[in-house]
Amino acid sequence: AGWADISGPGQDESGFRLEVSADVRGPWSIAVDTPANATNGIAAGLPAASVGWVRVRSLFGNGDDSLATDPLFATTWSHFQQWKSDALGDFNAPDLADDDSDGAVTLMEYALATDPFANSSAEMPQFGTVNVAADTFLTLTFRRRIGSSGLIYTVESAGGIAAGQWLAEPVQLGMPVGNGDGTEGVTYRDIVPVAEACRRFMRLRVSEQ
Repeated sequence: AGWADISGPGQDESGFRLEVSADVRGPWSIAVDTPANATNGIAAGLPAASVGWVRVRSLFGNGDDSLATDPLFATTWSHFQQWKSDALGDFNAPDLADDDSDGAVTLMEYALATDPFANSSAEMPQFGTVNVAADTFLTLTFRRRIGSSGLIYTVESAGGIAAGQWLAEPVQLGMPVGNGDGTEGVTYRDIVPVAEACRRFMRLRVSEQ
């Protein structure tokens, strides 16, 4: 949050206090106390993609602090917006842009933890097969973020690529394997054996929560 320091003669403050609340009626908690003459403060540790209110008051050494400003409504960035700000320099960058022309849009680059400015084709979901009992099934292996990424990963399969045929039927094989970098590898298999279908397709769908 930012503000203007308009203290007059004899009104030199010892600092400012930024307060936050999930409700305009309070209760209010202290986000940060700033030094004198500061014109901004950061409220850290708030939940991603959450709404709330902020206000500011002047602090004086004698304890006679000012009244708080009128509350202002605010929304914190989602994890995806924070990543776009860090990686692309723009929290509002288009989700479906493809800055490196590798076929992976910004949302997919974030979901798979790939570099949006480098060709990531080798890190895209990989197809394979697995034998279960006497049958062979199509598989899809990919990397995903661990924890509260703000994303929903859905693996779908179909007998054709036309709209309306895709179903979230594939099942996860085994346990995810951590990569030590905040991501994990996971494999899903189709539920229809290869031998029982003329064609089978699998894909990964990613959406924001």
